[in-house]
Amino acid sequence: ASECVGAYTGPAGTFDLNGKQLCAALMHGGTHADTSHRAVSDLEYQRFLTKRVTEPMRWLRTVNRRLAGLALFSPLFFNWNGVKSFDDMRPKPALQQLVDSYSPILLAIELWQPQVFPGSILNVTLHIVNDDDAGRSLEACDVTLHLATADSSRLISELGYLHTDPTEYFGVTTVTVQLTVANTVLYGDYSLTATLQCGSAQVAQNHEPVFVAPLEWAQ
Repeated sequence: ASECVGAYTGPAGTFDLNGKQLCAALMHGGTHADTSHRAVSDLEYQRFLTKRVTEPMRWLRTVNRRLAGLALFSPLFFNWNGVKSFDDMRPKPALQQLVDSYSPILLAIELWQPQVFPGSILNVTLHIVNDDDAGRSLEACDVTLHLATADSSRLISELGYLHTDPTEYFGVTTVTVQLTVANTVLYGDYSLTATLQCGSAQVAQNHEPVFVAPLEWAQ
């Protein structure tokens, strides 16, 4: 477990302004007087941090075979004091992120330059992590990549397709690919979506935010 990467959002979904989370509170939630407004930013940061910490601690086992994951010191429920049933606790977005990031088969997207211009190249590294509950090897699969709206509800453009090698149990297959953002993509926030298809079954899917800036900004 790691406390140094914890994000301590409280029952209102905001960081506590009176403790060690003051810097995070001001940076990510700001000083808006409306608690619900700050909660949107604080909860998103907590979810973002959860993903950024947990997924690399799985695919980095190519460097250290003892790595299997990480447990964060982070309140994952809105309520925990005086609750009478599990339903009263209400999960935060970070808990759903943990469900996704610790799925038995993980397709992780490593993207270090998510801010680009139309026509730019996205240098993407994909990591397929096989922690199948039954201890089975993963057959060779196909990965499709596309750019979608920020909420992933609408396809903008197809970016690429590739065939992967089999992945042994507790193993990681890593593939690097270059993707071109079409010149016709307009200024705004998008989602890079990667989908792992093995035979007729969709085994895993993941998303990374991408920001496309107008070409005028480079002038």
